Amino acid sequence: MNKINTTILTVLLPVSLFAASIFSAGGIGIIDDYAGGRPQGMSVLGIALEDSMSSGFLNPALWSGITTTRFSAGFGISRYYWSEDGQNDLADDFELESAALGFSLKPGLTLGFHFHPVSRKEYRLVESNMVDSVNYTQILHSKGGLSKGSAVISLEVTPNIKLGLTAGLLWGSFQDTVKMDFTTSGYYDSEIIFERDAIGGIYGGGFHTVLKNRLNIGAFCLFPSDLSVDQSLDVHTDSILTSEYKIRFPLTAGVGIAVPLSNRVLGSADYLMRDWDGKRQRIGGTELYHRSHRFGMGIEIAPTEESLAPFIKRIAYRFGFGFASLYYHSLNDETVKQWNVSYGMGIPLKDNRARLDLVLSFIKRGDSGTNGISENIYRMSLYINAGEKWFERRKKY
Repeated sequence: MNKINTTILTVLLPVSLFAASIFSAGGIGIIDDYAGGRPQGMSVLGIALEDSMSSGFLNPALWSGITTTRFSAGFGISRYYWSEDGQNDLADDFELESAALGFSLKPGLTLGFHFHPVSRKEYRLVESNMVDSVNYTQILHSKGGLSKGSAVISLEVTPNIKLGLTAGLLWGSFQDTVKMDFTTSGYYDSEIIFERDAIGGIYGGGFHTVLKNRLNIGAFCLFPSDLSVDQSLDVHTDSILTSEYKIRFPLTAGVGIAVPLSNRVLGSADYLMRDWDGKRQRIGGTELYHRSHRFGMGIEIAPTEESLAPFIKRIAYRFGFGFASLYYHSLNDETVKQWNVSYGMGIPLKDNRARLDLVLSFIKRGDSGTNGISENIYRMSLYINAGEKWFERRKKY
């Protein structure tokens, strides 16, 4: 079935309907790294981007910058447009992007908890065909994905050096359905359902430093994780075939920088790599999987610090550009690439103790000439960052 999923991307059936991303047919689906509203607005992952107003950092070292109990959550709405061989279609999608909670145990020491989706597989393909006067409709439907829940401990070793460790679980389920509906008499409809449940531990660490009180440098990695998979095959007979095996979620490593460009302008850039290997991942088509890359860069124009300034001047504005290559090739050995541009705003709330981050993104995935199909994705993300000093004692007069 994994081989079938990979073939979908390259054979390109005459499709009449699909939901969400057609490129999620490959492997474990589309992988998104949701790092929060501020980094997203700059098209980066925030690997070196300190932010005491937020939580949910991908780099565990950055959590120690939290000085109060902080909560962050984000949601995204996407509209997908795709085109292939002159055909066009669209789909809408809504999902939770991230939820995080950080506790400042004492200055420079933070305990955090983070949940976010890692991968998403959601598509439906319908092909009508006729072979030797037999009319039939083939329906390919897949859904599911992986999620990650983790705990983080982060320590400020010196004023300019932070370290962090993270450990947690990757888990999820996938369901792939192949259905044949015959309109010619004498033939019976058929349906095959593949179901897979996966779970495994994951851990890693991060580092952040500031050089000459100006240049922020961050790095983090997640070590390879072997996920246990329980698979069942239902062919609508009296028995269900089951099997067990493992797949490997690959080594993930990233590095980033952030540097002030002027008094109110901050620049940031980062790079992320995942060392995929189809022979070890066991996700089908071993020759089709390769190391994936992601690069992003952007700027933030900070709000004015004047307390009586107009509201529009107390908003942070962000712009960015990113490029990525997906972790599987087309059958013609061509890489599936994507690029994006983003615009974001950081809107202060509650006497600047909370912040609303709004992000508008455009993503171009695939190329009709190279991959046979392309997608245009319009996404709006909304993050709320709030916090209070839960354990702060009130002064007595």
